[in-house]
Amino acid sequence: MNDQNMRVLMSKKMLQEGLFRCLQKKTIDKITVSELCREAGVNRTTFYNHYTEPRDILLEFGMRHAEKVKTLFLKDETKPKEDRKLDVLKYIYSEKDKLKVLFLTEVDAHFGYSATSMFTWIVDDVLKEHMDLELRDETEREMVYDSLGWSIYFITRQWLLQHEEKTPEEMHDFFLRLGKKR
Repeated sequence: MNDQNMRVLMSKKMLQEGLFRCLQKKTIDKITVSELCREAGVNRTTFYNHYTEPRDILLEFGMRHAEKVKTLFLKDETKPKEDRKLDVLKYIYSEKDKLKVLFLTEVDAHFGYSATSMFTWIVDDVLKEHMDLELRDETEREMVYDSLGWSIYFITRQWLLQHEEKTPEEMHDFFLRLGKKR
């Protein structure tokens, strides 16, 4: 990695950390670019080289986590699927403090739409095991996957925001039960 890329990564990291500090004091819509830059120790030009508003930092952060989850699940396909699902839930739980910030801001709708794709493994199980559903075309498939993906996203969101005493293992069991036929 060259020096230019390292500077970009460092600037983005400083802005992200500064934003998380600002979010401890006020909501995302009350944070100005100027105060974020002061908190992060970067100038406004640096900020505008990468983002248009502070909310963009959170969105990028969320997208990175969504990609990490997908990568984690797909990484070692020789590993049993159930073990990979549990690995994903453990990762999500390990990042719960940062993800809570994301969930508590208004960007979570934008993040959620992209994040639903990280739950396709649960959607697949629910569709195969629980629903006898004939999907006639790609539009129907997309609608079902999106709606079930959003449901699972909100279950995960609720877990981290309200019921974090449940372990990743308990949530794994819960998701397994969601996909079981009665």
